[in-house]
Amino acid sequence: MTVRNRNNARNSIDRPVMVRIGEIIKQLRKSLTDVNPPTREGFIDAGSDLGLPADWITEKSLANIENGLNMPSLRTLYNLSIALQTDTTDLFVKISRAFLNDDKRKPTNGQTKQ
Repeated sequence: MTVRNRNNARNSIDRPVMVRIGEIIKQLRKSLTDVNPPTREGFIDAGSDLGLPADWITEKSLANIENGLNMPSLRTLYNLSIALQTDTTDLFVKISRAFLNDDKRKPTNGQTKQ
């Protein structure tokens, strides 16, 4: 399950982080060579072949995550790591960097962003 920000996701202060997370997920998905067809639907089916429940994620939810509209839950990230055939810890580290990069962009002590 993913959690949509209560504010309009397109105007959310979390939007840059969500976009970076989506880019990470999409890049890893597209780098898979054994998903046939190489589409979101094929990726979801391949996840089911790896032991995930048939309804582990919908195409719409995956698209919203990849497009930075939804923030994936921890359960979804865990399932994505299985489907992406990547170590869960490695995926979480990559995701955490999206947050760390965001912290560097936030102004401190009344300073403006550069």
